[in-house]
Amino acid sequence: MLDHQFEKQLLSRPVRVPAKVAAEYLGVSVRTLEDWRAKERGPNYVRIGHRIRYALRVLGAFVAAGKKQ
Repeated sequence: MLDHQFEKQLLSRPVRVPAKVAAEYLGVSVRTLEDWRAKERGPNYVRIGHRIRYALRVLGAFVAAGKKQ
């Protein structure tokens, strides 16, 4: 059984998804995400080793910022 404090810390960490999932969420291709990274555009991401990951909350904020009101 997990210690309550440890469980809270685990659940408070950002959920990070691979580029393929991020692309599906945003409705763009993985190649578009690659282009955005090369041009320093698009949502923020982290590189973990050779892998690119996007935080779900960052993707949601990116979508919300792009909506016209």
